[in-house]
Amino acid sequence: TQLKYTVEIEGEAMMVINSQILTNIPMSLDKQGNIYKPNEVIQQLQARKLSFKPTKSTSPYYHQNYIYVCDDQANLHKVNAETFEEEILDVELKSKYNSFILSGNNLLYIDQQNKLTKLNLQTQVSQATLFEDCINLYSFADYAAVVIKKNGKQETFLLKVGDQKIQIIKTFEGFFYFRGMILIDNNSWDGHFFEYVDILDPKFQLQRGECTEKRFFTYFGPTRFKNQITDEQIAYLQFYLVQRQEVEIFGQIEQIVRQIDETLLKEDLVADKNQSNAKNLEIALQKGYWGYASKFPKDFLENNRKLVQANMNYILKNISGLSQCTSKVIYEVVGKYCLTDQNATTEQKQWFLDALNINKLCFLLEDEVVKQIIKSVFADAINRRNWDFVIKQSPDLLQLNIELLITHLGSCKLEAYYRGDTN
Repeated sequence: TQLKYTVEIEGEAMMVINSQILTNIPMSLDKQGNIYKPNEVIQQLQARKLSFKPTKSTSPYYHQNYIYVCDDQANLHKVNAETFEEEILDVELKSKYNSFILSGNNLLYIDQQNKLTKLNLQTQVSQATLFEDCINLYSFADYAAVVIKKNGKQETFLLKVGDQKIQIIKTFEGFFYFRGMILIDNNSWDGHFFEYVDILDPKFQLQRGECTEKRFFTYFGPTRFKNQITDEQIAYLQFYLVQRQEVEIFGQIEQIVRQIDETLLKEDLVADKNQSNAKNLEIALQKGYWGYASKFPKDFLENNRKLVQANMNYILKNISGLSQCTSKVIYEVVGKYCLTDQNATTEQKQWFLDALNINKLCFLLEDEVVKQIIKSVFADAINRRNWDFVIKQSPDLLQLNIELLITHLGSCKLEAYYRGDTN
């Protein structure tokens, strides 16, 4: 499986760090408390809502079938990744802001006295470290970055975390934090450009980078720093994970990421009525997120009919998935195109009819419009002598166009018609 993938997304979520060990696609957690877990068996996305609201200020972690999540009250929860049973751990974090990480079998956290403490998750033995005055904590694989503020001065210690000891690798002046395997200098970040250190660089040289305008879903989760991801970084993390558990191979990465992205957007739309705006509807139409488009209020879609029409090229590009759409307005616009535009192809009309047939109980379009489109589809196919296409249609549709079929029967050389297999 190619692990250096990048898929553009619109939704916002945090990755569950180290959960790539399951499927090569990390689990995600949105701000409503929904966990999105790719299922390697059924090749689909599973979603489950937590009973508490997770903080957006600390990344969740995966370790040996459990997800560790901090809530808005700085409580640390342990969630079973299979059953989703929840347990609050007896760990007193400094705050909800980047106060814990997991590395190997160790939970490192900043306690309420601002000291860095290490808890072995297998033995449950806890011990204090030498680090005090800690304010933030980040990690990547078996590396950790702890930020200390003393006498108004900030320093970042890059650590290598082992089960037996914690080794100081490098000390940086200032506030640095991990994004993937790079350490970003917080003081250099202007929202677009930044300075960073790739920790695989033995000289730890400061480099200059530029983030992307859009977010991308990567092997390291949702990010705007995809251009700094290297094959070596991915290989390092995968080697780290494989030492603990065999990594499953997961296909259809882009399809699963699109499911995650659309689900994130749908959840935002349900939670916040202000998300019903023209920009988001355009995203739904252009991405082919039909379930998301169908979640917009009916009156909003009716008032934005022209916007739907203006995005017809995108709709046609994604028309094969139209069956996921339940919006009458969108079907009416697409149906009118199929009926009146000379550029409408037989295949596009067939996709429309298939989708309409699946969703016919959701609403009723004018029967005459549908009949005209059906006749148009058959006329196109027959005029092009595309009998292989015609014979695949249902007997009801064939009967509806019986006169047209009889008229052109002389050009058909398929035995099925003459045997009466089409009723």
